[in-house]
Amino acid sequence: MPVTPPLPSRHVRLLHLRAAAEDDARHAATLLGDALRTASLRIADERRFVVIRRLPLGRISARVSAASLALHIERVAAEVMADAVAYSLPAAGLANAVAFASRAEAIVALGRTHAAGISAAEWFWPEVVPGWRSDLSRSAKWTLLLDGAHGTPESAIVAAAVVDRAIAAGVADEILADVSQRQALRWLQLEGWSSIGPAAAGPLWRQPAGSRGDTLRRWRRTWDGADARLVWLATMMSVIERPGCAADPRLPGRIAFTLQSLDASEARLQDDRLPATHARREVRGVTEIERRRARTSAAEPAASVSDRRGMTIDADGARTAAPPEPHPLETPPQPRVSPISTLDDRIQARNAAARPVDDFTQPFVAASTSFGGLLFLVRVLEQLGFSAFLAEHPALLESAFPERLLCAIGQRVGMPQGDPVGLALRAQAGAGADAVAGFAVDAAPFELPAAVRAVFTSPAVRTSIETPADAWLAAVRRWCRRYPRVGLRTVIRRRATVHVTRTHIDANFALSDLDVRVRRWALDVDPGWVPWLGRVVAFTYGSNHDAR
Repeated sequence: MPVTPPLPSRHVRLLHLRAAAEDDARHAATLLGDALRTASLRIADERRFVVIRRLPLGRISARVSAASLALHIERVAAEVMADAVAYSLPAAGLANAVAFASRAEAIVALGRTHAAGISAAEWFWPEVVPGWRSDLSRSAKWTLLLDGAHGTPESAIVAAAVVDRAIAAGVADEILADVSQRQALRWLQLEGWSSIGPAAAGPLWRQPAGSRGDTLRRWRRTWDGADARLVWLATMMSVIERPGCAADPRLPGRIAFTLQSLDASEARLQDDRLPATHARREVRGVTEIERRRARTSAAEPAASVSDRRGMTIDADGARTAAPPEPHPLETPPQPRVSPISTLDDRIQARNAAARPVDDFTQPFVAASTSFGGLLFLVRVLEQLGFSAFLAEHPALLESAFPERLLCAIGQRVGMPQGDPVGLALRAQAGAGADAVAGFAVDAAPFELPAAVRAVFTSPAVRTSIETPADAWLAAVRRWCRRYPRVGLRTVIRRRATVHVTRTHIDANFALSDLDVRVRRWALDVDPGWVPWLGRVVAFTYGSNHDAR
């Protein structure tokens, strides 16, 4: 089950208090802490990330209650937030409040700014990424960005976006040259993967194309397929291309298996091309990789592979591998120009222009929908064991099955093509997502979870199930009838205001539309980070005007 996120957090970096006695100051600090936790800060409670430089509260009575103080904080904060500006505006450096769509968007925006060589010395950036300073080295800033990304619930998506910004700007080597195996392993664990041992189960991993593929091929000349750093890099590329793959627990293992198989095949081909007078080596999968690694890094402990069932990594630090000979299937390496050598020209060109719009940091725009309850089905699917089912069938994740399934269910109850929720799901699914009304995905033989089989009480229904799409469509409908005792149309057709970004889908419903049947089964409780959607899903209830 996805972890439900806590209430929006409020962090105070520095608190100034003056009082006649030390006990009064301590009492006021305690009151402020309670008041900040209970105060309703509208923009922040909508899960936007707001940085306030100064919040002047004025004189506070020693006998004031926490509830009264919370109301006072709400009034002062509302005045400050009313003047909040976007980070990309020139006035942001002088503003008292700066707003982002979310902390994830803020981190990616800083990563894109850093990749472009644009100065990021404004006062609010250290609040986005703790420890950020303009005098740090470029590689140290990349490490801070990635560590900050791993402090968010959607860490896999945010970290992948940061890496992708570096690749797009041609400065990925600034990250990869200094990353250690220990860091790569720690990041993979924070992203949700506990095992990266080579695993052949599931579809064969496909290498990325374009600049991502070029970056991966270049670093394969330094790191072999058993290296945790290469596995981490390839995993990030897969997640940025298909966010739903973050739900595949064996994704790093499948990547490691593919990379090591490529290494073994290329080594075998190189042996076949040796002159007849040379002794031919016997190549047997990972054994050849171990011999290559022993030649190139004898002076330093490195990740070792015992067999194809698992990988044991000694992560005491990064090793300095001697440049290996180019593989016969790859283009011979050209003389490499340091990315920093041309950075000054890029800085001068881009500093003169306004900050470009980032496709990741989309505006936090609200849109009205009549099908907001479609997002309630995330909880229904989790109740039916959807996550475990997708983990057993990773090919469905790569084909955007979850997004297409939700779109198909929405269309069954009349959701139009241009609905904001449907548009967000189709955009996440990518190409070919428009034809979802009658889609079918073959995953035979597929074993449905016990919770799904339990709702099929009729043998006729069980025998009519031919594809996963048929099964889940029927299971969701029958679950809603059996437990909340409402029809699928009643659950889905609810007016809401949705806020959609690359990492979040937030739906706000009117208080008058609160349904006890839905609330009883916790369908409108925040799902939080949903790996198979690649997004954080959250629900709020406001005034009737908010959702109309």
